[in-house]
Amino acid sequence: MTNIVFGFNLFTLLTALVVAIAHILGVIGLVTEQLTIQYFYIATPISITLIVINVCITRGLQQKKSWAYYLASAEMLAILICALVDSVFFIEDLSSLFFNLFICALTASAICALYRDFQMDRS
Repeated sequence: MTNIVFGFNLFTLLTALVVAIAHILGVIGLVTEQLTIQYFYIATPISITLIVINVCITRGLQQKKSWAYYLASAEMLAILICALVDSVFFIEDLSSLFFNLFICALTASAICALYRDFQMDRS
């Protein structure tokens, strides 16, 4: 259980870091007029919502709430599907394929760990 919570804490931290860097670079690009992003204002609420959902999932997993297991599994399944689609349809080089397969393996192991932990909590 602690590995799952630690993983989602790390995932939330990395998501927040990537979102912050992306927003900073986006604003710099917009101000210097080297970048034109349509609908840039939509990215901020979506990013904040994803981070809040990850924080809620982490807190729910710490308290062993069943909704947190379902949301965490859905999020991991979405990441797995995105990585599989990217590795199948958008293969550019071998390193990106290995990276996507590594992400698939991590998310599949997270889904299995969530399922085992959920089954142990139910019994």
